[in-house]
Amino acid sequence: MSDRAHVLIAEDDDDVRHWLAATLTRAGFATTSVASGQAALDHLLDAEPRPDLMVLDLDMPGGGGMAVLTHARVPVTVPAIVVSGHGDVDRRVAALEAGAVDFVCKPVDARELIARVRTHVRVSARAAEWRDRDPLTGLFNRRGFLGRLGDEVARVWQTGSPLAVIFIDLDNFKDINDRLGHVAGDALLRRVADALDACLGQPSILGRWGGDEFVVALPGADGASVDGIAGRVQDALLRHLDPEPVGASLGIAWLRAHDLAGAATDQVPMALIEAADRAMYDDKALRSGLHRLP
Repeated sequence: MSDRAHVLIAEDDDDVRHWLAATLTRAGFATTSVASGQAALDHLLDAEPRPDLMVLDLDMPGGGGMAVLTHARVPVTVPAIVVSGHGDVDRRVAALEAGAVDFVCKPVDARELIARVRTHVRVSARAAEWRDRDPLTGLFNRRGFLGRLGDEVARVWQTGSPLAVIFIDLDNFKDINDRLGHVAGDALLRRVADALDACLGQPSILGRWGGDEFVVALPGADGASVDGIAGRVQDALLRHLDPEPVGASLGIAWLRAHDLAGAATDQVPMALIEAADRAMYDDKALRSGLHRLP
């Protein structure tokens, strides 16, 4: 989510729609306003990124807030606050059971609306952050890492600054699980995550790709600094994980602005990781893991 949360407003009454947009804009939100449920659905299907929250009028010609909440093609992953001039219990319950996170009766008080929007945006952001985290290590999981890597790929295109990705695979980790059990293996993975975090620091982005595989994105790094980082990673894993030090195979892939010419940028993050993964397998065999993104 961007620093300025984006609210989609669907309201058929022109005066109310303009008031909602003006109120939320003054409160610091970015807003998009539409006049029907169908227009809201179209925006949810086409807009990238999706809005952070919706404010939906319950009753609109051509499909109101309930139609948006129950539409099969749009999973309700964007929190929705329903507003309506009819606040009877049956309507409120129906909207909440359909997936709305809140219900506000018209006429809407500006302070109440702003407070409710801020609360739900904050709760949604925290939930999204947890969805992006690996529960064992606290690092970014695959979903979270790919999202951050996509942001860095866009920055390469905008600024021309290079980007490196390191793919890390622990050596003989299965043997530790077999000898000591999975509880000990999980504890070792947490120590690996802590060691990597300590030796990498900012502005690196660190994630657990899965199993005993870790990934690192290094925005703006040059060849010498990446080589030094790779050495620090090996040293951290070998020296600071007593009583079970582990080795690791590393693969490095690079992205520079000219690599993006004609590329489908939404596919670049995975291609970059796959290139680093291939380099890691070469490192296992040859102990030399430097690859460029094809």
